[in-house]
Amino acid sequence: MADAVASLDYDILIFDCPPGVEYLERLGLVAADVALVCTDAHPLAVVGAGRVLNELSLRQKRDAREPRDGR
Repeated sequence: MADAVASLDYDILIFDCPPGVEYLERLGLVAADVALVCTDAHPLAVVGAGRVLNELSLRQKRDAREPRDGR
């Protein structure tokens, strides 16, 4: 997804990913510089948002451990 939008000339792109489709969520998270996780107060929605936040946390930890190539 990041490659697909790289050539677009926009300051901001919003990826509105459907809940529960983990593959699409991951694509959006990998392509994003910033993530905003929105949910309502329904218990299942809160669990889903927690899963996304956990995924973000894991990605941040993994990225912090990986060496940068200077690009």
